[in-house]
Amino acid sequence: MSGKVVLVTGASSGIGAACAEMLAKRGFRVYGSSRNPNFKPSGYQALQMDVTDDRSVDEAVAQVIREAGSIDALVNNAGCGLAGAVEDTASIEALHQMDVNFMGPFRAARAILPGMRQRRSGVIVNVSSLGGLFGLPFQSFYSASKFAMEGWTESLRFEVSPFGIRVVLIEPGDVKTGFTGQPRTPPRRPPITTASPSVWASSKKKSSTGWRRNSSPGWYATSWKVARKGRAIPPEQPSSACHPF
Repeated sequence: MSGKVVLVTGASSGIGAACAEMLAKRGFRVYGSSRNPNFKPSGYQALQMDVTDDRSVDEAVAQVIREAGSIDALVNNAGCGLAGAVEDTASIEALHQMDVNFMGPFRAARAILPGMRQRRSGVIVNVSSLGGLFGLPFQSFYSASKFAMEGWTESLRFEVSPFGIRVVLIEPGDVKTGFTGQPRTPPRRPPITTASPSVWASSKKKSSTGWRRNSSPGWYATSWKVARKGRAIPPEQPSSACHPF
């Protein structure tokens, strides 16, 4: 497929940047998208696009088609993470999680599919997660967004296979990236526990990473052990991180 055109979403960092760089080195013509207008990659072409905005996605896809003639493959990688107890999660944060991780890939695929169907060829790669195979404690909405992607991917595969279009699902585990390096502060909700401060102090001492999600297996181990022992959820707000998708 050397010389084919590939669009990689969320290509400003992490898995997306690594994929874009690798594909470019292998001879593909790569467009890497980011919502960051100052995104300037080396080795592939930058494309400003916000996957939560219909118009932004449609215009970005149209730009690629004008410049390159077609899009042969789409890598739906843009995403963000939300960590925190269900009871302590604001509705706006949960909706944003689903909008980015599930509706974002849908918007990109919807914009690209007409051309692929007309040519009767193409590949769509959806980057899911092990969190799409089983629920992650204190990351329920992240898992929910990936479960949704998995079901949607299976349905889409059946729909477009008669047109020669392949749909692929990737389920990576923890990867050392800056995925959680850009925290945002969600709307404040009251604490949901009456446990004494000593409980949280002793719990946190068991993990070098604390309670907030930071891509470390230690965080999962500690949170799961505490949940299994029936302790209350720590009175800490959810933390989320979206790389510039």
